Amino acid sequence: MVFVDPEELKWLPFVKTWMTEKCGAMREETRDYLLELFNKYVENGLRFIQKKCTQAMPQVNYIVLIKPCNIISDGTVFEVVKTLIESFCPC
Repeated sequence: MVFVDPEELKWLPFVKTWMTEKCGAMREETRDYLLELFNKYVENGLRFIQKKCTQAMPQVNYIVLIKPCNIISDGTVFEVVKTLIESFCPC
């Protein structure tokens, strides 16, 4: 058994594994765009959480990403976006 300190385990391997396992039905362009968004926003978001938020129990970075990843992979986010687009753009 190999022990890895949670602080050493960054968020990108988690996201890549999640994308491989849960996002296989997505088009490759969509997966690439999603990874681009993660790369663009996650690091700043995690820094914000560490500096500005109070946590009852400290968490490793990738734990914070589990919920958004689950929301994306179950399709909920796409339904919400579709509904918003249809509401504001009746074309």
